[in-house]
Amino acid sequence: MQCLAQRMTGNVVYVCSGKTDDSCKECGRVQQPVSQKQWAAIECNGGNGIQGRYVKIAATNSYLQLTEVEIYANG
Repeated sequence: MQCLAQRMTGNVVYVCSGKTDDSCKECGRVQQPVSQKQWAAIECNGGNGIQGRYVKIAATNSYLQLTEVEIYANG
């Protein structure tokens, strides 16, 4: 199962104002392996957030494999 934990490492979360990639700003990256029954929490801009309408998650190392995604917003 170690290979599964490594798959999340390096994945990038973007916040986008539109549907095109050029409207996206990087929110954060998964910095450590995520094992089964664990999660990765990404706080945009050091907890100050990024304004946008869409969230994009991109795999940088391998396949993107997600079980659940929760997005929270202020305001």
